[in-house]
Amino acid sequence: MAGDEQAWLSLVDPSQTESVTAERMRFRNLRAMRPQQFALTVNSVSEMGEPAGAGFSKGATLHKARIHAAVRYEADLEFSLQDYDYVFLQSGRKISIASVKPVDAAAATYGNPVKNAPWDNLPLRAAYAGSVTILAPEDSKWDPANFTAIAARANTLVRGIWGQHKAPKGFMVLLATTEQKLQWFGASSDLQTASGYVYNPEIVDEKGSPVVIPPKLDGPPERSMAGSRIILDMDRLKTPEAAERVLAHEMAHAIAPHLMPRVAFLETSPQGILNSPTWVAEGFAEWVEIISNKNLKERSAFVGRNWAKFKPAGLLPANDNFYAANSDQRSFNYQVSGMFFVAAERLGGRAKTVQLYEDLVAQPVFVADSRSFLDGPLSKRGYNPDTFWSTFNSLLK
Repeated sequence: MAGDEQAWLSLVDPSQTESVTAERMRFRNLRAMRPQQFALTVNSVSEMGEPAGAGFSKGATLHKARIHAAVRYEADLEFSLQDYDYVFLQSGRKISIASVKPVDAAAATYGNPVKNAPWDNLPLRAAYAGSVTILAPEDSKWDPANFTAIAARANTLVRGIWGQHKAPKGFMVLLATTEQKLQWFGASSDLQTASGYVYNPEIVDEKGSPVVIPPKLDGPPERSMAGSRIILDMDRLKTPEAAERVLAHEMAHAIAPHLMPRVAFLETSPQGILNSPTWVAEGFAEWVEIISNKNLKERSAFVGRNWAKFKPAGLLPANDNFYAANSDQRSFNYQVSGMFFVAAERLGGRAKTVQLYEDLVAQPVFVADSRSFLDGPLSKRGYNPDTFWSTFNSLLK
């Protein structure tokens, strides 16, 4: 936290040159991410016996320790977990670090540590746009410094829309190739065509223990989100200008990680009946993107052209097949959902639209799939339902 790299490296056995290089890289990466709190806790220790190979003194022993690193960055509301296996070399009274390896999340039995985090695996370079941290691998052809202007604009827009509602102080943005996008944080092949996505680490306490949120029918599920990591696929976006609209969209998700549990975890309830409506989360972000891009007329025309082909069975697109393989249908689902919030802004302004979003994203999907349910939240926020649906329908057709 003090930025003392030499103190960090002084604990590593100098004969283990690969470990020295790896720990120097990790220290610099972690510092670049602007940590606000950082705590290491020993979870378990086991003896490994005498080390093999030259360079170790006679009688030296190795010990393995599982270490919880609970970290809160500027982009986080709470601590998240990074797990490591430390190997310590004990020679007489002297103890040093022989190696540090990040733990594969799939192999962990405690908490939910980050999997394939880029800061553990390759050197990063950073640039800053106010409270936005922009990171890319050192050998990336995309320089974070070239993205500060668009990051500042997107940050100002999203925070201006969000107002004084609960939010992290910063955003963390990672510039990736498609291959890196699909590797970092254990991302799946479902994201192959995505230009960007948000990864939400789970909350732990400062000792790395999972924070369990008691489940209830009308409240959050058992897990909650510590913060957000925004990943942009620059193979698809290629330029800062192309990245700007996607960045605004992803920041609209990342501004409220505490609202994302039901969106992020589709398996938290039997048959998904307690999941958040996907159209609410994506529609809100799409609305922010429309404001950023100033292309409402173009998107409304797209919906109109494709209405007969892709119109939803209900008022709005269902969770099933929202992210359709057909790119036109997927775009249609996003844009119809965005029109709901465009209508809300036209009739009630941005502050009221944000309040409506907070109301709806916390609801289980079965509460937000028909007018008989949606008229309640609309009326609660002062909308006339008849006027609202008339405005919404005019945007679609």
